[in-house]
Amino acid sequence: MISLITPPRTPFFKICYICVREFGSQTVPIHELQCVECLKRQKPRRPESVTTK
Repeated sequence: MISLITPPRTPFFKICYICVREFGSQTVPIHELQCVECLKRQKPRRPESVTTK
């Protein structure tokens, strides 16, 4: 009797377009929202006079 062994499936990862890290396909939308908020907090604020020119 021949038994067929199927190889284990590799998980499907997607890459966050903001931080370029891999996440599971179900968690990417959740992560992207958190990543955007983190990016907003880390981004240095420029004086208004510089941004309005």
